[in-house]
Amino acid sequence: MIDAALLSVPIVAAVAGWVTNWLAIQMSFYPVHFVGSGMFRWQGALPRKAETIAHLFIDKTLRQFGNLNAAYQQLEPYRIVEQIVSQVTPRLDEYIDEAMYKAQPVLWDNLPPILRKRIYQRAKAQLPSLIEALVDDFGDNLDELVDLKALLSHELTQHPDLMNRLFKQAGPLELKAVVNSGALIGGALGCVLASAWWFYPTSWLLPAGGLFIGFITNWFAISWLFAPLKSRRFLFWSIQGLFLRRQPEISDVWAKLVS
Repeated sequence: MIDAALLSVPIVAAVAGWVTNWLAIQMSFYPVHFVGSGMFRWQGALPRKAETIAHLFIDKTLRQFGNLNAAYQQLEPYRIVEQIVSQVTPRLDEYIDEAMYKAQPVLWDNLPPILRKRIYQRAKAQLPSLIEALVDDFGDNLDELVDLKALLSHELTQHPDLMNRLFKQAGPLELKAVVNSGALIGGALGCVLASAWWFYPTSWLLPAGGLFIGFITNWFAISWLFAPLKSRRFLFWSIQGLFLRRQPEISDVWAKLVS
């Protein structure tokens, strides 16, 4: 007759697998700031490594384009010009009035309306070329004007939860699947452990097996998120890391968060 305690091994292993995976995810995200003191300080893995991860993102992006100027050209600067012109033109008369009243209020007050109208018209005609020249000049000197890593480091210092929000918004289903996988893998390994205990009931087997199951469930959880790097075919399935297969969505979330 099979001992009831033996039957509980897969159940306990499944619960332990779920709990350890859930705890691993929580410890990756929290606490956002360091807690404790001295040797007993802890901060979530993602907030702690956020700056390093962000710099890797930047380095990889720039390697693809060559430099920041080349990356900027991929943004289609002419669209930036069109956007700026469309936003400025409706209020250009107002901007001119404001500037002239500050510089030459008496002259502007006494200027005939027809001359004012010509100034408005000329400014509107020249605006696109001026904005285009400004945008081109900005793009040509972008490497000197902008330090992406410094900007991102400052942003992450001000908002250490930024990387947490990235992963949570980009992959809530994936994170949930990883936690739930702990129960499935833990239960399956628990069955193996129970079988091993049935044939070899030694005192060290269950504790050692429990540690092994905890390690395997956590290792699989992390691996499942980020490996394999590239999509691979296995029979009828395409296999790739859960987050890696969602790179377009993650890129979109990342762009919105840092914009």
